Formats: sequence, C-alpha cells, structure tokens
Amino acid sequence: MGIPGPAVEYVTIPAEALAPAPRSVELAVAAALPATGLTAHQALFGHGGLEAGQRVLINGAGGSVGGFAVQLAAAVGARVTATASPRSRERVQRYGAHRVVDHTATPVTALNEQFDLVLTLVRNDRAEVARLVELLDDGGTFVSTTTPGPENPGRGVRVAQVYVLAMPGGCTSRSPSGSRSPNCPPCTPDSSAASCRGRSSRSPDATLREDKRVKANLSHRRRARHTERTARRRL
Repeated sequence: MGIPGPAVEYVTIPAEALAPAPRSVELAVAAALPATGLTAHQALFGHGGLEAGQRVLINGAGGSVGGFAVQLAAAVGARVTATASPRSRERVQRYGAHRVVDHTATPVTALNEQFDLVLTLVRNDRAEVARLVELLDDGGTFVSTTTPGPENPGRGVRVAQVYVLAMPGGCTSRSPSGSRSPNCPPCTPDSSAASCRGRSSRSPDATLREDKRVKANLSHRRRARHTERTARRRL
C-alpha cells in the first residue's frame, strides 16, 4: 500500500470463511496457523481418510505443515513415522511421532515398512515419488502437497493432491500439543477423523464461485472509492 500499518479496510471476505481466533496463543501466531493447519488437516483426513490404528508416513515432518500433521495424526491414534533432520528430531518426537527417521542418513525410500497413508511435503523428482508410492500397502493412499503422484499406481492405491480449501463452520486446525497450538471446538483430540472430515471443506466449484463474488465486490468498492476521490479533487 505504500504506507505502514494494516490493510484490513481493503479486504473483504465472506463471514462464513472466518473462525474465532483461539485465546491460547497470541493473535499474530493465531493468524499464521490456518494455512498450515488446514493443509495438514485436509491432507490427512479430507484426502487421506486417516483413522485410528492406521500407519502413516509423514515425509518432511520438520516443517510447519509437517509439525501439524504429526500432532493431528497422533491425536486420532494413528501410528506415525516421520522424516526429519537431526535438528528437528526432538521436536517431532515431542509432537507424537512414534518413529523419526533422519533423512540425511537414511533415504526415506529405503524404509523396510509398509503404510496405509503416505503424506509427502517434500518436492521430489517423479522417480522418487514412485518409490514412495511403493511403501504403501495395497489399497493405501498417497497424498502430496508438492510433486504429484503417478496417475495409475495400481494395487488399489489412491493418489491425491492437496489444494487447501476454506472450512466454514469447522476446524481451522486442531492440535493436542497444548497452548502453543489452538484446540478447535467442536473437534477435539477425541473426535473421530470421520466426524471432522464431514465438514473439512467446501467443494472446489463452490470455492471458485465464492472467490469470484468476493473479487467482484472488492472491485466494486475500489471503483466507488476512486469515484469518491475524483469527485473530491474536482471540488
């Protein structure tokens, strides 16, 4: 805008896309949570269908999305294997990972284990992505926020790409780790993944229509302000 300070007066957003800021963290921290929290939540539950007792591999757990993903998966009772660097190992373990693999020492594709869900948050080449898919059990799910998975992996494996959507009336994020991350009523660590998935997102078409409506409204307001400023200058 060319001047310091907030630009909230220039923003329009549908009320149903908003959620109360959690009181357990500072407002600036709360403002940074939705994008990462939503990405992790929708990847695990909206796309991955994660449930208690399932085995999940989170590739890239040392980052912000990975940290949320570990906490969310552990909260619903999944068995979490996570990859992280040595500097992130202790933190990822604290978040609830049952096993942390040092990716600087052991290639994740060399793991001798099968999973129900593989979530990758790391950009890889197609060949390495294909090897990650091989870590899935028959009928498992591969979810990526980066490099897309193969189109027809076979063995009943399902592939999904994450595009984060608003979650009206539902969770912005939820984490069992205490005051550093918000709890999200009515979802709690005891809520089933299925109960949260039911309100995890609106359809892409609905989101696109809403985006167009918001942009049109914003454009109208900008034109109105421009007309008002022009009229004042003429006076």
